Amino acid sequence: MIKNYLKIALRHLGRHKGYAVINVLGLALGIACCLLILLFVQDELRYDRFHDNADRIVRLAVETESGDRTFQYPSVGGGWAQAFIKDVPDVEQAARLLKPFGGSVWLVKDDERFREQNLMWVDSTVFDVFTFEFIEGDPATALMGPHRVVLTETAAQKYFGTTDIVGQTLGIEFAPDVVDLQITGVIKDVPDQSHFHFDLLGSIPTLREQFGPNANQFLTNYTVTAFYTYLLLSKDTEIAELEAQVPAVFQQYTSDQDREFVQSLFIQPLTDIHLHSRLLNEIETNSNIAYIYIFSAIALLTLIIACINFMNLATARSANRAREVGMRKVLGAERSDLVGQFLGESMLLAILALIVGVAIAALVLPVFNNLAGKSLGLSTFADPLIVTVLLGITLFVGIFSGSYPALYLSAFRPVTVLKGTFQASGGTTLRKALVVTQFAVSIIFLVCSAIIYNQIDFIRNAPAGFERAQRMVVPLPLPPDERERVVDLLKREYEQHPNIMQVAAASNVPGQLRGINRVRTDAMQEGEFQEAVTVDIDHNYIETMGIEVLDGRAFDANRSTDSTEAFMLNEAAVELLGLSDPVGAEVEWRTGIQDNQNTEVIQGRVIGVYKNLHFEPMYREISPMLFRINPPNYFTIVAEVSPERVSETVSFMEQTWLQVVSNRPFLYSFLDDDLNEIYQGEQNLSDVVRYVTFLAIFIACLGLFGLASFMTMQRTKEIGVRKVLGASVPGIVMLLSKEFAALVGLAFIIAVPVSYFAMAEWLDKFVYHTTIGPVPFLLAGGATLLIAWLTVSYQSIKAALSNPVKALRSE
Repeated sequence: MIKNYLKIALRHLGRHKGYAVINVLGLALGIACCLLILLFVQDELRYDRFHDNADRIVRLAVETESGDRTFQYPSVGGGWAQAFIKDVPDVEQAARLLKPFGGSVWLVKDDERFREQNLMWVDSTVFDVFTFEFIEGDPATALMGPHRVVLTETAAQKYFGTTDIVGQTLGIEFAPDVVDLQITGVIKDVPDQSHFHFDLLGSIPTLREQFGPNANQFLTNYTVTAFYTYLLLSKDTEIAELEAQVPAVFQQYTSDQDREFVQSLFIQPLTDIHLHSRLLNEIETNSNIAYIYIFSAIALLTLIIACINFMNLATARSANRAREVGMRKVLGAERSDLVGQFLGESMLLAILALIVGVAIAALVLPVFNNLAGKSLGLSTFADPLIVTVLLGITLFVGIFSGSYPALYLSAFRPVTVLKGTFQASGGTTLRKALVVTQFAVSIIFLVCSAIIYNQIDFIRNAPAGFERAQRMVVPLPLPPDERERVVDLLKREYEQHPNIMQVAAASNVPGQLRGINRVRTDAMQEGEFQEAVTVDIDHNYIETMGIEVLDGRAFDANRSTDSTEAFMLNEAAVELLGLSDPVGAEVEWRTGIQDNQNTEVIQGRVIGVYKNLHFEPMYREISPMLFRINPPNYFTIVAEVSPERVSETVSFMEQTWLQVVSNRPFLYSFLDDDLNEIYQGEQNLSDVVRYVTFLAIFIACLGLFGLASFMTMQRTKEIGVRKVLGASVPGIVMLLSKEFAALVGLAFIIAVPVSYFAMAEWLDKFVYHTTIGPVPFLLAGGATLLIAWLTVSYQSIKAALSNPVKALRSE
């Protein structure tokens, strides 16, 4: 029986090769798209699950308030790890991760210096909490004590050319000294699916020994948000149980004054961080669960469009197989036999489409990796889950695509069919509904693609309050005593070059991490403070960055008091502090650790107010910001360079750097490139949606082409009669096309509200975003109508130009 079904199916497909190609290609493209997105979703959902105790690990986070604004940070004070170990029996172990201030350190190997950006200072318990595979060394003792370091396999190969390095040393610069760190272990590289990565892990006791009492205060306080702190819960503890105990621990270890600075602690499950956490100063840029939903919807809709193609063509061609069904029933075939026959043909097409789809996915995988920012390999295709899902998709496609044709065809009454009075009109309404669905989805994709593109363009080109083009950023990872000297020399030399218009120095530039400190005015109660972002700049920064001064003046190098007691505020800071006449107002500024002997306090006055600028991504509201002059904190030089002969300018800046700073390499970037990287996730989304949009429209048009071809063939005699009676070619083309145009119009009506609400929801995650106007909808509707008309018109024109004699010959 099965052999007979297969023979008939192959003969039918062989007689209708065009029909088979359209069906297989459409389904294959849908399956390929679905497979690639499935791989992406699976990769995203696997983040941090390689740790043996992933479900028992949580991260501490902190919430602070300033005025009517709330800030949440994924890092907390250094003392909280020990507090939870001591007072919460459900916490089995804790580990802290600390990124170096400035983001990098200088390592020394054979008198050669290397800028290392992937070192973290950690507790020795890090290997009790997390699972990292050791190649060399003992995880129990590797970081127990000062001057110890563990390298990843990549770092070991980079610095030593081998992984057999336990017992050797690697120097690290603690200006002005270089301290040797003993290598006590080598581990496998951190998997891609981790929310944090590193190449070296240094022991926190190294910092305590190197910096003495100052380090101890920093390592044990409860208010400075510096440590990424992870807790390992005991096996039988639910995360909700720990959540209930957090407020009591917080109250126990903080004073009323502390709680004015830090309002509360909360916890985050480790496996939720990558997709659900978008806190300030994340350890690395995270993804967003919304992307999983969006990509999953895209995969499902694309697959449905492909299935619709098959259903449309199968039901449309049902009339041609009506006599076959009648003859089979007369010869004794049961309805179940016919259903099996037609579902078998559908499954055969689905299997062929699966093979072709997997091949297409394998071919375009490198392109997809580039679009999605992934490094997926062909080996992922053999994952048991992927194989199971692929087989499930094949079964779904085969049954879903063939179900209606099978049930519809098998229900034909043989007497009616064989008498010649059968009219295959039963599937017309369904076919129209499916075409509407196809093009509604295509229009939704087009609208979403246009709005996402507009938002990315808005982010890149909207007024940010500063100039980002042609601003070259040179980091200064130097010791404090050397940094001031180098800044002065470099600025003086760079300003002599004709292609360098302006040069400034600052603690950081837009897009980089920034400090938050406390500010108060005389109008506030004693001990009352507000939090504001603090950026240390020089006298040229305002002009070099093109920042607009709204009131008062900018810093002046000729006024000595500007360096010691002057501040500039942005509009948000003026509003936060409630200053009706800000210029000249007295302000007190101090660092974050309250009542500490090293707390810096500056009393000064406001000399100017500058326009709000987007120092942070547009996900966030503009923060109150304070500028001050502070040369010891200049970690960055920013230069406005001419767009002409850029390579020559960079070469000059590098040569000058090497003359001034001979023992460190020259590093640079352009500010607009750095800022674009912040929105790489949105850019990836835009690229994927754009390509899937083209694919969805192509699949839809592929089916429409086949459907139009068949419907034109069905109306061949009608067209012949009309031509004999004088109908013109344009008239016949309009007759055959207007039905599809009406269907596209209906699809447009359905797609507009769906795409509008979907995009409004997506844009809401941006504090600052573009508006949704009518243009994307009109363009999407017009483009879809044009594409559909061009697809149908080929067959219509071909039919209209045919010789009516051939069409009427059999009458």
